[in-house]
Amino acid sequence: EIIDLIPDDTNLEEEYILKERNDKLIEMINRLPRERDRYVIKMLFGLDGWEKLNASQIANKWGVNKNAIIHRKNRALRILWYRIKKEGL
Repeated sequence: EIIDLIPDDTNLEEEYILKERNDKLIEMINRLPRERDRYVIKMLFGLDGWEKLNASQIANKWGVNKNAIIHRKNRALRILWYRIKKEGL
């Protein structure tokens, strides 16, 4: 039907809100104090142009133990959780 060709404003609004939230989340990740923590989060979740990898793949790539990657992930997520609660998202 022709009605299906007309864009739905609700979807456009939702897409805009999601993009805004995504941009704010990337900004929060980029403000993490440790560079490697930023990389771990981006790689684990495939954010900001990074290929999505699991903890074992990142550990192999960096030549470290998988537990070191998990530790970095947990520390970074705690910081992000705090900032999201404080600053909102």
